Amino acid sequence: MIAKADADSKLTDKDKDNARKKDKNVVFLDKNSPQFQQFMSQMDQRIMAFYQSMIQSYQQVNDAAKMMEVADKALAYKPDDLNTLVMLSNVMAERPPTNEDQKKTHLARAEELAKQGITQLPVFISGPEGAQLSNEQKADLASNLHYTLGLIYLHQKKFSDSEKEFGVALQAKANDPITYYRLGLAYAQDLKNDQAMDALAKSVFLKGVSEANARDILKQLYVQKNKSEQGLEDYIKNAGQKIGQ
Repeated sequence: MIAKADADSKLTDKDKDNARKKDKNVVFLDKNSPQFQQFMSQMDQRIMAFYQSMIQSYQQVNDAAKMMEVADKALAYKPDDLNTLVMLSNVMAERPPTNEDQKKTHLARAEELAKQGITQLPVFISGPEGAQLSNEQKADLASNLHYTLGLIYLHQKKFSDSEKEFGVALQAKANDPITYYRLGLAYAQDLKNDQAMDALAKSVFLKGVSEANARDILKQLYVQKNKSEQGLEDYIKNAGQKIGQ
């Protein structure tokens, strides 16, 4: 249909008259008509839905390479698709290569995608798709993108930038234990031990998959400062009560 619309747009009035003489039921497609524009919009949504389904399937079977391959194809089709930008940049940030040269290129690409997603976010939220989302879902998108950028900066040892992005992510979603954990790591590597302890304590308080690792590092920093584990549980509780303030 797209090919026919392209061909029809090049026909002159004489060409159309000649075609009607041969076939009185002939139909010409107008690329600029509201009906055709609606068809194109719906087609884009269907194609992106197929890509999203494939991406999620590869995520479920833990095949990051195939997931990124399909996501790249999706972005080649629709470069400004926010959901794909969010997913691809996050997976790339979570799973960088071990080879340093490859890692540098990989993270630069992930940073580009995350920043593109952050730029695209206000446009998406103000559009028809964004209007269907709850405030919590919008906050999740913002949190995810800034968390991803923070993680990329952490890998790149840009600790100040990492701390800033994790902070923005927590402003959007204040109860995410993994973001607090990664923020704690950034502070610790930046030799800001008090801030690291606070972030790690909040991660422990919120529990989740990061709890054990966060507790181990927190205990080391706490004992280093206080020469004892005494009072650690109260410290965690007090930090947790400050979440969202």
